[in-house]
Amino acid sequence: MSSEDKPPFDQAYVMRVTLAKVNKAIDTSFYKTSSRLEEFEEKSEKWIEVLNTLHSLHALRKVLEDFESANKHLFSKDNTNNGE
Repeated sequence: MSSEDKPPFDQAYVMRVTLAKVNKAIDTSFYKTSSRLEEFEEKSEKWIEVLNTLHSLHALRKVLEDFESANKHLFSKDNTNNGE
């Protein structure tokens, strides 16, 4: 495949798509994990493990938000050429 056949590369597009997929995965994990909380007795080892997992997912989301804020040029609405 020659370089003429390939779509142009766009870092902003790759980062936006990747961040959206990771955020969706975090949302799914948060939902599924939080639904497990009621299965365990309050303050039991597993109940605390579920809370710690939810805390970790929240911290991961915060890291991504901070990354997005620090790299606004990659995530701005003005930068929407979608790899074209």
